[in-house]
Amino acid sequence: GSSGATILNSGVITVGSAAGTNGVGIWLDAGNTLNNTGTVTAAGVNGMALGFVGDGNTVTNSGLIAATASGASGIAFVGSQNNTVVNNGTIRAAANGYSMASLGTTGNTIANNGTMDGQMMVFGTGNSLTNAGLITITDPGTALAAGNLAFAGTFTQTSLGTLALRVDNAGNHDGLT
Repeated sequence: GSSGATILNSGVITVGSAAGTNGVGIWLDAGNTLNNTGTVTAAGVNGMALGFVGDGNTVTNSGLIAATASGASGIAFVGSQNNTVVNNGTIRAAANGYSMASLGTTGNTIANNGTMDGQMMVFGTGNSLTNAGLITITDPGTALAAGNLAFAGTFTQTSLGTLALRVDNAGNHDGLT
C-alpha cells in the first residue's frame, strides 16, 4: 500500500479463487482516494475485495465490490480509522461473508446510496452509517440471525433508504444491532 495515492478502477480486479483462501484485491494505506466504477472481487475464503489498513482514506464506489466466498468481506477495516466510504453502487457478500467488516475501528463514515447486500459486522467507536439506499441480505445460504447486521456507532435511516430484514414462518429473523 501507498500513502496519498489516487486509484481509479474501471476494470475488473479479482483476487483468489474458489479453491483458495485469503487475498486482498486493493489495500488502502493512509490518505488514499479510490474511485471504483468497475468490479473488485475477493473470490477466496476469508479474502477481502477492499481492505483498509491505514487512516483517512476516501472511497467512492459506483461499481461492484464483491466477496464471493465464505467468510470473505467486500470491505474490511483492519485497525484503521477516520475513513470515508460513499457507496453509490453495490457491495455484496456471499453466504457467511460480509458486505462490510471490522473489529474495533474508530471514526469511519459510511454513506450508502446504493446496495449493501450481506452480513455486516462493524465494531468500534465513533463510526456512522447513513442509509439512503438498500441494506439487505439476499444469499439464502446466510442463516437468519438477529445479529446479522451489526454496527457500532450511529446508524441513520433516511426516508430514501430501505432496511430489508428477512423473516421466516418459524419466527427466525435478521436484525440490526
